[in-house]
Amino acid sequence: MIYKKDYIISYPDFEKILEENDKNDLFSQMEIDLYGDKKSTGSLAGRYMLKIAMEKFLESKLIFNEIEILNDVSGKPFLKYSKNIENIIKAKNIASIEVSISHSKNRAVGLFVAEIF
Repeated sequence: MIYKKDYIISYPDFEKILEENDKNDLFSQMEIDLYGDKKSTGSLAGRYMLKIAMEKFLESKLIFNEIEILNDVSGKPFLKYSKNIENIIKAKNIASIEVSISHSKNRAVGLFVAEIF
């Protein structure tokens, strides 16, 4: 079975989230270092949307900074997560997870796809 979900956020809405939360609670230090400058608002917003998608799919309150969404050498995003998140994924019988991020002038979208045994 394949599960997929996308979440979209406008940059003004994402900026409000950043104002109301400590960035370190939402992102790993690596994500902040790589994507935290003003030029890459879309990159962070897309990562935030992917974390929301994972939280909803896993039906578990996640600690967002336990999930890193980085890019490989070709620019494709991939997940890195803590042992805690790994255990939740195993318990849900998830075979694989793929993610994608896209952003425009005003919005970002995160696409989450999971294959379940």
